[in-house]
Amino acid sequence: MRFLSIKKIAKEAGVSTATVSRVLNNPGYKCSSEELRERIWKIARELNYMPNEAARNLKKELRIPVRKCGILTC
Repeated sequence: MRFLSIKKIAKEAGVSTATVSRVLNNPGYKCSSEELRERIWKIARELNYMPNEAARNLKKELRIPVRKCGILTC
């Protein structure tokens, strides 16, 4: 299965990928207009957009702080 990128939705809607990401990932996000928000959702539905869970999980992993131990073993 090939995942649809938010880049494609952004191109179709004529907006930035950041705007598409905010609209799709944050239900409470207020766009400059409700029409724009609805257009992004309409395009996402028409193109059968499904979030890429692997990419989402990778991004979440990057947010986890790395703890340094100070003990090295060979």
